[in-house]
Amino acid sequence: MMLLVPLWVDGSAKFRDRFLVRLLVSAVLIGVLLCVFFISRHAGIAEAKNDQAGTPTRLAPATFTLKSCLERNESKTKEVSRTIQGKGDPGKRLEKCDYSGQILIFRNGIYYMYKVASLGETPPQNLALQLYRAEELVNLTIAGQ
Repeated sequence: MMLLVPLWVDGSAKFRDRFLVRLLVSAVLIGVLLCVFFISRHAGIAEAKNDQAGTPTRLAPATFTLKSCLERNESKTKEVSRTIQGKGDPGKRLEKCDYSGQILIFRNGIYYMYKVASLGETPPQNLALQLYRAEELVNLTIAGQ
């Protein structure tokens, strides 16, 4: 309708020069565009609410490890081994580096993740979006791939 009606009116010698017909066609096309906008908006919001609620979600679950966390743990391990040899306090604890979440989208080398939490912990219930560059992640496993 959006393509054929304007071409039909423009191609018809009978309707081409009539201002009222062009005005009517313009109003109908604007009305159709507004209907498409509101229907699409409603469908998008419904899908977002469905994905946020989590039952059933179409977001791909993923597990990953942060590279920087592994490097910090490695340096702490080296410090602890030096401490055991008699230099300092061995009380440094290693961080949890393994996380799980849901991938919203991957664009330009950035993962947009939702409900990210350490493995074994419950994900946050608030709307928390976290961004990770692809080079920051190690051992990324996406379910279903």
